[in-house]
Amino acid sequence: MPHSDELRETISEAGSNLRKAASQTVPAAKEQFNRLSSNVVDQTQSIEDALLKRIREKPLNSLLMAAGVGLFAGFFLRRR
Repeated sequence: MPHSDELRETISEAGSNLRKAASQTVPAAKEQFNRLSSNVVDQTQSIEDALLKRIREKPLNSLLMAAGVGLFAGFFLRRR
């Protein structure tokens, strides 16, 4: 059967192409993930540093703000 041999060869080529594409895509995806996660860590660290600086500069304002957020959350959660 010549058609089955052609079909088998076509399927084999498709599988080979798929493996080749996957082997090229996975490392690129890993690299992009590592880059993005590094950016997220850097941004989070910057936000943390800015927040700590502001708390040290104005501790009373920070305390009052935290208390206000806590009261608001308490009222909101109690009503649910």
